[in-house]
Amino acid sequence: ELEGGRLLSVPGRRDLREFVSFAGPAFFALLGKVVSFSSMTYAAAGDGTSGLAAHQVVLQLFFFFCKFGDSVSSTAQTFLPAAIAANDYRSVRATVARCLTMAFTLGLVDSVLAGVIPLFGASLFTTDAAVVASMRSITPLLCTSLLFHATVMSLEGVLFACRSTVWLAVSYISTTLLFTSSMYIARGRGVPITTV
Repeated sequence: ELEGGRLLSVPGRRDLREFVSFAGPAFFALLGKVVSFSSMTYAAAGDGTSGLAAHQVVLQLFFFFCKFGDSVSSTAQTFLPAAIAANDYRSVRATVARCLTMAFTLGLVDSVLAGVIPLFGASLFTTDAAVVASMRSITPLLCTSLLFHATVMSLEGVLFACRSTVWLAVSYISTTLLFTSSMYIARGRGVPITTV
């Protein structure tokens, strides 16, 4: 039913406060991810053209495969609120356990599939031997990141479903500051791409 018979209405302060309490921390989570990936690219650029090219290919592979892990976050956010609202903590625990099991399995599959591409299919992206060598050198980092990504996204989904968004925002802000600082230090010291 439409409020006051109007299709659109300006939200009140209470509605706005409720929206910001959820959207604000989500904004910081997304901002943290963007800043972290940007600082990683900045640091990889310090390794020269071939290092940056390898970083870009591997980063795009990560982005492709991480979408599967992101779906576990959506799953948790979809199924947990009803169980939480019903105070059915047994169902909450079972759903979280299923999400974590699914996330770890998905992370393992993503990790293996993504790792195969730079090791055996680098020629799909480039014929430059230096870029191929750099891609292969950072493949273990790609695999490790994807192995844990789905689990982290699952837990992020649980936090959103439980409305523990302030803790989520604080953790993203602090890890973003720490990670970004380390990337700028790495670039300043000429740390090779295998570390970035």
